[in-house]
Amino acid sequence: MKKILTVFLMAIIILNTSAISYAKAPINLNEIYANVDSNLNLTVEQVKDLSEDELNQYFKEVYSVNPSEFTYEDKVTAVEAAALLSGIQKFNSMSFFDSSYERVYTTRSAINNCNYTGSKGLAWVRDTTSDGSPLSLGEILSGVYTLEVDFLPYTAAATIYALGSDYNFFVSVRNAAGTAAASALICSKLKIEATIPAAVISFAVSMGWDILNALDRDAMKDVLLSMDASDLMKVDFITANKIVTKCYSKYTTEVEWIDSEKCFKYLDIENPTGKSGNWYGGQPGYLYSY
Repeated sequence: MKKILTVFLMAIIILNTSAISYAKAPINLNEIYANVDSNLNLTVEQVKDLSEDELNQYFKEVYSVNPSEFTYEDKVTAVEAAALLSGIQKFNSMSFFDSSYERVYTTRSAINNCNYTGSKGLAWVRDTTSDGSPLSLGEILSGVYTLEVDFLPYTAAATIYALGSDYNFFVSVRNAAGTAAASALICSKLKIEATIPAAVISFAVSMGWDILNALDRDAMKDVLLSMDASDLMKVDFITANKIVTKCYSKYTTEVEWIDSEKCFKYLDIENPTGKSGNWYGGQPGYLYSY
């Protein structure tokens, strides 16, 4: 009888040990992706007004995991991110290309590098759809990710920097009688010899004084002073704890001068993150204001 009881107890211990050994593995947040499309009928502002049942429903719909495994605060953060991504995708679906946009030689949705001919610059925007590079729950809950990186030609970066120097100068350029006069004002202000294209001046003026006045001009100045005429200013829009921070750096690649268009063709601009994204020529500041 004692032998039978001993065997029985050992069996229970073995079963319990096995249950512990084969317990559910910890959730890998970097392998859970936001399955979001432009039809998510929710805005970021509406998320905090959801009941907990509604919040759980959206969370499960987007991330396909059990909501009970996460805190209320994490679920709010995750669903707010889903609403933001849905809004971006809706904006992307409504955007279009016309003759004012400059040329990008690449497929629109790819991990590819890019060739660009133009004077205003271009934007790389992460493709957050399920067919591209959706954000992981790990990125969302850590609060750190990048959705856009811009590349500005020297004259575009210099013009934006100059127009943010003071309001009276901004007004004088805005009211200048023609492109030549505006270009002369900008070059005189910066003490450089260049010809500022009309498209660049128009783009910079259209940003408006409020945006230009809020620029981190010290950071821009440090980069501008290190640039040659054929360099690009790279602007990373990095989201950290729901705040977007702009990081400026010099980017150098091979170029060809296109005399017929009076601008450089920038060759083989690297995908800035290695993730799937869209390139938008002539549209820096695609998602964000400078």
